[in-house]
Amino acid sequence: MDESGWKRKIVKEINEAGGYALRIEDKHAVGRLDTLIVVPDEPTVFMVEFKIVRGGTFGPTPRQYEEGKQIERRGYPLLPVLAGVIDDDRIMVAYWCKIVRWASESEWVGIAKNTAEFMDLLRMVGRAYAR
Repeated sequence: MDESGWKRKIVKEINEAGGYALRIEDKHAVGRLDTLIVVPDEPTVFMVEFKIVRGGTFGPTPRQYEEGKQIERRGYPLLPVLAGVIDDDRIMVAYWCKIVRWASESEWVGIAKNTAEFMDLLRMVGRAYAR
């Protein structure tokens, strides 16, 4: 499945689970974080950038990185998050950074096998920032 297909799947499943998810589609906003997610029982609003993981790293484009840093500077409860799709069946959730390396577990929160686990990982990120 391609990146767009993953976004559609996650948005649909989060909405069905009682959360709120929206793909922000604007052909003039290339390089923007484009998926807004609110999971049930979590006050944080996440701006998520999905990437297909190829090789040992993944990360945002330079423009996406700068936009995420602007969001991060504004602070909790709006947070940027990276989500890497691995082998078409798992999602790695990572804190906002320029590049996520498999070998550096401090850069990522965990790996989800389904949407429920993905939402749990987002809650962990929200709680970490709330402290």
